[in-house]
Amino acid sequence: MPLAQAVALSENQRFAPLELHFPSRQSLRLSGSIRHVRSDEGWREALVGCEFDEPGIDTERLLWYCVKEAERESARSVTTRDKALSPSPLFRGPDGKRPAPRQPEATSLPVGNATARRLKKIADYLSAQILTLQNGGSIVSSLLSRHADTLVTLSGQGHDALLYALGYLHGETPLVRHSLGVAVRATDLVRWQGYPEDVIKAVAASALVHDLGKCQLPTSILESREPLDAEARARLAEHVPTVLAQLETCRWLSPEIARAIVGEANERRDGSGYPAALDDTQLSALGRMMAVVDVIDALGQPRADRDAWPLLERYRHVLGHPALFDATWAQRYVRRFGTSPVGSLARFSSGALAWVQRIDDQGRPAQVHLVLNTKSPQRRLDQILKDEDIAQLGKCEGVLPEASYGLHPS
Repeated sequence: MPLAQAVALSENQRFAPLELHFPSRQSLRLSGSIRHVRSDEGWREALVGCEFDEPGIDTERLLWYCVKEAERESARSVTTRDKALSPSPLFRGPDGKRPAPRQPEATSLPVGNATARRLKKIADYLSAQILTLQNGGSIVSSLLSRHADTLVTLSGQGHDALLYALGYLHGETPLVRHSLGVAVRATDLVRWQGYPEDVIKAVAASALVHDLGKCQLPTSILESREPLDAEARARLAEHVPTVLAQLETCRWLSPEIARAIVGEANERRDGSGYPAALDDTQLSALGRMMAVVDVIDALGQPRADRDAWPLLERYRHVLGHPALFDATWAQRYVRRFGTSPVGSLARFSSGALAWVQRIDDQGRPAQVHLVLNTKSPQRRLDQILKDEDIAQLGKCEGVLPEASYGLHPS
């Protein structure tokens, strides 16, 4: 099954029922529980192992028949014998012919958006890496390096295209969306500030995995609707050293940058953060940057205990609490991404809703994809407007939450 869907599954989770449908139009309906979830060797799909409840005699016979025929059909494709195995009737339609191979599930990624498709591969890597960690595995150094290189390349090719491409990944899990969003913006900020390429790659790699340790925490902590007690807060903080320990095997990755990006993302200038309660005198420049990027993205995602914060409220939070967040990095963030960021759904006084594709030096929309007018919500629009043409939409009144009106970039 798709990696993004499999991340939410867990060992011993019940399912009722699981339905298997074969080309012969035979079907098998079973209940049971999940034994394991892991990625395939290419880190492209998830493989889910199931243990079925004790079936009745007729269901058990059908189950073993399906297993035998599936193995037989599989053997036909790899056999080297001169005499080929006869085809299984289970995998033939009523007309006796084998159906065409199943096509991959359709995605929302447009054919022409190469940036979105390359970013999707990074998202699949993160989902597969989460499954690996949940099964007691490790962060794979070579794959992290490869995908960090991809992100750095995309960042260098186009600031706007990369930010806009994030909107196509709305089907990923919250952890993957957060990891990608933070990595893209942290990478862009350090590039904008003139850091060298080796630092930019180290920031990209560290940011991609900075929160993956959370996948090993109990859901009772991650999905709590109540404030965490001291014991739960201490357990939450464990996700940071978990990732740092994993990154020690990445010999190409600077330990100092990993500690700044992963270790200081949740620290605060007044010493109230975690895991080490570092204060202003102990925080690095990159750690200060990461704390700003991380909290702005995190507050924009809904949680069990709160709704997502509007963008301007997130900006006010980091700018209005200089005792917690570095004011210089907070101001740089706002200047770089603006109050109507690329990839956001902007609302105009005319009632128009449009995806922001480019902003000007003042952070205002300079190119948008018009998709809807709230005064005629049944009529979907599809028009690209640039610069002075945007004026016909009226005043930009702000940006809407990610899932507003069920719209996504296209």
